[in-house]
Amino acid sequence: MDLKGFCAAPWVEGVLYQNGDLRTCCRNGTVFGNWQTLGLPNNWHSEKFINFRKSIVDGQFPDNSCKNCYHNGTVRSLIGELSGPFSVYSQIIFAFFNKERPEIEKLSSLFTLKQANNQSEKVLTLYFSALQDLEAQSFSYPLEIQQALKKISVIGQVTKAFLEGNLKPPIVAPFRQVQLVAKCNARCIQCPGLYTGEIINGPALDEKYIEEAFFQVENIFDFFMMGSELLVYKRWKKIADYLVSNGVKLSISTNGIRLIPENIRYLIDNQIVRVLNISMDAATKETLESIRINVKFDELLKNIAFLFRYATEKKYDFNLSISFVLMKRNYDEFPKLVKLMNQLRGDNPFPRVQVYCQSLENYGSPEEYVDFVSREHHTLIDKADLVKTFKETLKISKSTGIQVAAFYSHQLEKFIEDGCPFPPSPIFTKVTSATALVLPTSKRKSSGTVDISPTLEPQKTIIPFAYVITVPKKEKSNVTFSPNLMVPQSDQGIPVKLFACIIIGKKEVYIASPNGPFGLVSWVLHSGTLESLLKEGIPAFANSTLGELQNFNLGLHCLDLSDFNGIVDIFTGYMNSPILSETNKLEFVGTSFRVAFS
Repeated sequence: MDLKGFCAAPWVEGVLYQNGDLRTCCRNGTVFGNWQTLGLPNNWHSEKFINFRKSIVDGQFPDNSCKNCYHNGTVRSLIGELSGPFSVYSQIIFAFFNKERPEIEKLSSLFTLKQANNQSEKVLTLYFSALQDLEAQSFSYPLEIQQALKKISVIGQVTKAFLEGNLKPPIVAPFRQVQLVAKCNARCIQCPGLYTGEIINGPALDEKYIEEAFFQVENIFDFFMMGSELLVYKRWKKIADYLVSNGVKLSISTNGIRLIPENIRYLIDNQIVRVLNISMDAATKETLESIRINVKFDELLKNIAFLFRYATEKKYDFNLSISFVLMKRNYDEFPKLVKLMNQLRGDNPFPRVQVYCQSLENYGSPEEYVDFVSREHHTLIDKADLVKTFKETLKISKSTGIQVAAFYSHQLEKFIEDGCPFPPSPIFTKVTSATALVLPTSKRKSSGTVDISPTLEPQKTIIPFAYVITVPKKEKSNVTFSPNLMVPQSDQGIPVKLFACIIIGKKEVYIASPNGPFGLVSWVLHSGTLESLLKEGIPAFANSTLGELQNFNLGLHCLDLSDFNGIVDIFTGYMNSPILSETNKLEFVGTSFRVAFS
C-alpha cells in the first residue's frame, strides 16, 4: 500500500490553542511551536513541522496518532479539505460572470490526487493563467468577487504545494482553527476535555492574541472554533462578522444548547455559516441526555425544526451535518436518528442534511479517557449486530433521501458493499510504573478457564494495543493464554531479539521468564518505567536461552489476573536490535491487545 501523501492536513490546517500550542489537527498532539511568542509563520515553517510533512511525503507515519487516524479513515484528503470552500467561491465567480470557466473548474479534478503528475501540472498552469486574466480587472469588481478570486487563488496554491510535496507551503494555515475558549456548556461523556477538566475550568484566549490568530485573514478560506463551540464564546458575533467581511464562511460545530432561534436568525441573516454540525448521538431522550449532559432533547428537536423552516424561508442553503459517535451504549439508535432527522426536516428543502457516524478516537490521555474508550469502543460490539444496524440505516437513508456517511470517508452503501470495514480499536502508547508485589501464576490449562488467545495481525509501531477482549470479572483468576510466536531469523537484515510476553497492569509490569517448568514460563515482576524496562529488561531477557529461539510456543498456561486493577495490556512478539531506533522510538513486532473486564 502506497502511503505517500496520505494526509493533506499539514499543508492546510493550523490548530491554534489558547495556550499558544500550534498543532496540525485536533487528532494529533504534536506541538510545532508557540504561535503566540514566535508568530504563526515561524511555527508553520519550523524544522519540526518540515520533518513531519516529510514523513508524509515519504509515505511514513510521523507518529501513532497519524497511524490511528489513517486506520480510522479520518485522514484529511484534498477533496475533504478543499472541495467545500472551492465550490462556494467558484460558484460566486461563475454567477457573477454568468458563465463557467472550465480551466478553473478543472482544479477540483486534482483533489483526489496525492502527488503531482504531468496532468496536474497542465491543469495548474491553465488554472493560474485563467485567474490572472480575471484578476487583471479585479479593481472594478464588487468586493465579494475580489475576495472570492483571492480565495480560489489560495486554494490553487495549497493544491500545488501539497501535490509537489512542498515542505514549506507558502500559504499559512488557510483552514484556521482557533481555540477562542476552552470552557463548554455541556459535559459530554466522550469528550477528553471532560476528563482533563478543561471544559469546566478552561480559559478564553487572551484578546491581545486575536490579531495574530487571524494572521493574513485574506488567505483564510475556512474557519472552525475548536476546543469547545463558537456559540459559547461571548464575542462570537464580532469574530463571525470580521471573518465574513473578509470573505470567510464558517464551519460551526455545536451541541445545540445555544442553537436557539435568536442565534439561528443571526447565522442565516448574515450568511455566516457554510457548514453547521450538530452533535447528536442518539434518537431518544433517555440515551441522548445520558451521553450529552446538559443537552435537553426536546428543546434540541424544537430548535432543529426551526432551523429547517427559517433557512427555507430565507432561501439560504448550507450543509447541515448530524454527527453520531458510535458507542456500545448507543449503536442501535443510529438508524432511528436518520428517521428522526427526516421527521424534523419535513418538506423544507434547506439546508441540505447529512448524518454521519464516527468512532471513538485515541487522544492518548488522560487515563480515565483511555479507560472510557476501552469500555465503549465499537469493537466490543458483536460485528454481526453492527452490520445489521448499518444495513437498517442504509434502508432508511434510501427511503428518506438523507445521505449517511460512515467514518468520514465512506458513503454508507459503499461501506456495506466493502464488507463493513469498521475501524480497529485505537492504538495507545502506554508508560506505566510498576510497584505491585503479587505475581501471576503460570501453569498448564485447567478446566473452566477463559481462553484469550486470539489470532491477531502482526504490528510494528510504538508499544500498541490494537484489539480489545472482554473477560467476565468472575473469571479474572482463571484466564488461559497461548500465543505462538513465529519469529524470523532477521527483520529486514537486522537480527531479531525475541521477547515472549509482557503484561502491563495499572501498577504492574511482568515479563515472561524462561525459567518455568516443562518448558513453560514463569512471570517476573519489574519495577521502574516501561521505557527503562524495554531498554534494560527486555535485552537481558532476549539474551537468555528463550530469547535465542526463533520459533517458540509460549505454552498453554493460565494467568491469574485477579490482583490486577482495571485494564490489562498484553504484548507478545520480538524487538529489533538495537532496542531503541535512531528516532528514539520503541520498535515492536508481534501482536498486542487489551483485556477489559465486564
